[in-house]
Amino acid sequence: YPSVDLGMSFASVNEFADGYFLTKAGMSWFRGHYLESPQQAADAGLAFLSHDLTDLPTALVITAGFDPLRDEGQAYVDRLEEFGVEVEHVCYPDQIHAFISFAGGIKAGDDALQRIGGAIKQALSS
Repeated sequence: YPSVDLGMSFASVNEFADGYFLTKAGMSWFRGHYLESPQQAADAGLAFLSHDLTDLPTALVITAGFDPLRDEGQAYVDRLEEFGVEVEHVCYPDQIHAFISFAGGIKAGDDALQRIGGAIKQALSS
């Protein structure tokens, strides 16, 4: 569940602003520790989705249906595909942000962790 938009401009940020573990206020707090001012979010150097992604390696992108970062993850997948990067996108529609942290307690967390491990193993063996 990647964060690729420091401007927090995607709809899911507001749709799941409260009550779904990661909050919009929490995201603002994290952003405040990364940026000197909110205006820096528009800086071209930090606008990750506007960069040329051509030479990025194969990616596994995991998103959660009830995550403020869900739409950012989808946008990242779309950009990777635009640049011809091989990408596997797996959305867990009934999960919240950080559900992977609950691996061992919920099946979706176990599944996602297995997928991540498999992707790392494949990347290291090629």
